[in-house]
Amino acid sequence: METILKKLYSGELDPTKFYEPESAEYWKEDAKVNAILTKWANKLGSDDNLEFFDEMFSIYVEMVGLEREEIFQYGFNLAVKLMSEAYSAKLSEEMYPHQRN
Repeated sequence: METILKKLYSGELDPTKFYEPESAEYWKEDAKVNAILTKWANKLGSDDNLEFFDEMFSIYVEMVGLEREEIFQYGFNLAVKLMSEAYSAKLSEEMYPHQRN
């Protein structure tokens, strides 16, 4: 069985690529956005306008991916700091069980 660290390193475990929201609210909003995008694409009409729209949307999707990556990194760093802080507090309590802060 591979470790989580090895899976992260090899790219098998990439939360930014393999995660799919479970919230029903998210999917309702997603359907609304898709309906608006379809209407907008239909109103654009010409192939030139559709290509422009596709280019803009592709850039936006890339930006969202970059943002999710940064959010993941921030959350991971925050979790590690929280664990470190909790572990440090536990060590202090174990070393000085009768001392109160």
